[in-house]
Amino acid sequence: MEPGAPPSVLERLLAVIREHAIEGLFCDPIYGGNRDAVGWRLVGFPGVHWGYTAEQMKEGFDGRSLPIRTLSDLRRGLAETPANTMFTQSDQT
Repeated sequence: MEPGAPPSVLERLLAVIREHAIEGLFCDPIYGGNRDAVGWRLVGFPGVHWGYTAEQMKEGFDGRSLPIRTLSDLRRGLAETPANTMFTQSDQT
C-alpha cells in the first residue's frame, strides 16, 4: 500500500475482523463473548467490582488475587440486597 493511499477492501475487512475479535475476547460475558472470562484471566483483570480497598489500589497489587466478577454477578448481588427505604418519600399527602 502506498503512503496516503486509501486502504483496500481487504485491509478494511481485516481491520474490522481484528477489532471484533478483540472486543469479543475482552468484553463482559453478558454480551456473548469472553466465555467464562477467559480473556480477563489472560490479562489478570478481576472484572467489575463496586469498589476497591486502599490496599487493592496500591501499585503492585496483583488483581489476579481477586475473584473475577461479571455484570451478571453484580446484578445478582444487587437483586439480593435488601431495599433501601432511607431515601424513598413517604406516602403522606
